Amino acid sequence: MRIVVSGTHASGKSTLIDAFAAEHPEYRVLPDPFEDPDLTGPQVIELAGSPVARLAQLEHAISSCG
Repeated sequence: MRIVVSGTHASGKSTLIDAFAAEHPEYRVLPDPFEDPDLTGPQVIELAGSPVARLAQLEHAISSCG
């Protein structure tokens, strides 16, 4: 099963994920795609709302699942 948490800036997503992970250690928590060095920098910030950037984030998340 995969669970995705989405929301606006500073809405508590990381807090929710941390609390869930503490109670359910059997689940693997993936890092935020924006924290990946290959997906950071001016090009991602510039494209942050574009379909290209969202596709890059999705591809990274999928590849991280093994």
